[in-house]
Amino acid sequence: MARLTQKERRAVFVPEAKVDPFQDALVMAVYGSVMDLTDVDQDRLAGLRARFKKLFGNSLAFLTGGGGGVMQHVSEMGRSLDLMVGCNYLENADQNIDASIGFYQMFQGGSRHMRQRWFEVARFHLFCIGGVGTLEEVGLTLTDIKLGLLNREPIVFFGRETADLYWRDLMAQLGKMVDSGRAPRWITSNILVTDNPDDAIAFFKQVLQIA
Repeated sequence: MARLTQKERRAVFVPEAKVDPFQDALVMAVYGSVMDLTDVDQDRLAGLRARFKKLFGNSLAFLTGGGGGVMQHVSEMGRSLDLMVGCNYLENADQNIDASIGFYQMFQGGSRHMRQRWFEVARFHLFCIGGVGTLEEVGLTLTDIKLGLLNREPIVFFGRETADLYWRDLMAQLGKMVDSGRAPRWITSNILVTDNPDDAIAFFKQVLQIA
């Protein structure tokens, strides 16, 4: 049994015992591919999660799309850290509600853009290695911040593929947009591309101006 609960203009289903912790939670949205990460990438992502918990405490919660790959890894890691994990599900065959999920909402397959509105409950956004679906979510998130629908908070593009950072070329393209006046200048100061957990934490502290 779950209660439909309002947070940041959006309503999600929350088990009765978790309603109060959910209202107090600092939510971080995590995006990525349904493809499995390499063992090295999983270790780096696990290290980053642990450092985020140390920085923000037990009130930290993760929000994913509820699929496999990166999203499943984040869900498992969140539970191992005793942190709440939420999902914005699409009604696909392989995305079934996990009884351990702390909060969730469900969307039809043709409503994925509406689903993105429910990521507004998150204060921070972390993009892991992904494909065109993740790229679409990058564009929607940056546009929402530009339009004032989301707060201007630190964003991290995280992960490495072979010898290079996965999102390096995307960041170069965004830099060209900024230089030509086609994108806001805060993109250059509020986005970090890295695969180093310590660099990501230092970046959060710098942008948020916390010790």
